[in-house]
Amino acid sequence: DAVLDGIGVLEFVDEGRLEPVADDGGQVFAAGTAERSFEHEQQVVEEERVPVAFPLGKLKAGGLDELESQAEENPVELIDQSLLDGLTRRSFDGILLMAPRGPQEVKWLCSFDKPVVLIGNLAAPAVGVYFDIGFAVRESLKAMIRQGCQRSAMITLGGHQRDQGFFADLDAYRATLDSSGLPFDSKLLWDAAPKPSETNEKMPDNEMLGRIGLDCILGTSPKRSRLPFDGLLSLDDMATRGIVKRLRELSIAPGRDFMMFTHSNKGSESLDGFDDGIGHVEVDPDGLVKAMFSTLAELMNGKRLEPGTVVLTKPLLKEASKAEHGKPRKILAEAALD
Repeated sequence: DAVLDGIGVLEFVDEGRLEPVADDGGQVFAAGTAERSFEHEQQVVEEERVPVAFPLGKLKAGGLDELESQAEENPVELIDQSLLDGLTRRSFDGILLMAPRGPQEVKWLCSFDKPVVLIGNLAAPAVGVYFDIGFAVRESLKAMIRQGCQRSAMITLGGHQRDQGFFADLDAYRATLDSSGLPFDSKLLWDAAPKPSETNEKMPDNEMLGRIGLDCILGTSPKRSRLPFDGLLSLDDMATRGIVKRLRELSIAPGRDFMMFTHSNKGSESLDGFDDGIGHVEVDPDGLVKAMFSTLAELMNGKRLEPGTVVLTKPLLKEASKAEHGKPRKILAEAALD
């Protein structure tokens, strides 16, 4: 939603502003090109071909489980007629893909032999844009270690991507501990498991997963005076809400009883009232959107990137404010595009 909001604030040639997509499906944008002049001191200093976004339609509405199962079988069945008409009749030079439901959908869109750029850390055979999770893990752990933390725990929701080869968060966690001379303790790492494919059991939402993960790390008899960790990193803002709610039930407070960092999205209100004493690894959705369009423009203008390449943007690392809630946090590391 934060990335789609970012798309909504960017202006594009010809079609004006894009409308955010509804929650019942992903959205695909086909992009053409147009000449745009950049003026400086009344003189045209550069011309290039830039992407123009056209909203061609969204995936058919339906339950998430139905969409996921259909995407594995035949992605064309998910696409409404307006999108099919747009892809087959309208000239386009590239595709931006938001919220793909499965790898078959990505492969099908790549079959048009045009550049495809999507949001995500698993993009093949397309090109992806995402925030640098490895950087987020390394820098937040190092910040806690510098403050004296010796047993830093991590709650991550990347378990559903392990079978596709995504281990950036886990690799960064272990490597940072190793480079700091600290032991790895598997009991301090909780990785959300994928939804069982052989049952109709639904995956809990991210807030509940955060609560479950914290309870697993704390054990059966959690006590403020005997926490198994002195630092905690949560890689999902909604999971952090569940973590904080559970901590409040136990009269345990981040910033007082242990040090904590969480993922967050710039401008989001999801952590309002839930981040006292907590540092942020802040992702800028507008930066992701700009990286998507600049990457697509480069591909449409002849740049070659290997399928599956992921262009990473660095988040901001902000330490927890020790003043009143809402005061600005000190920036520990500036964000920059790779």
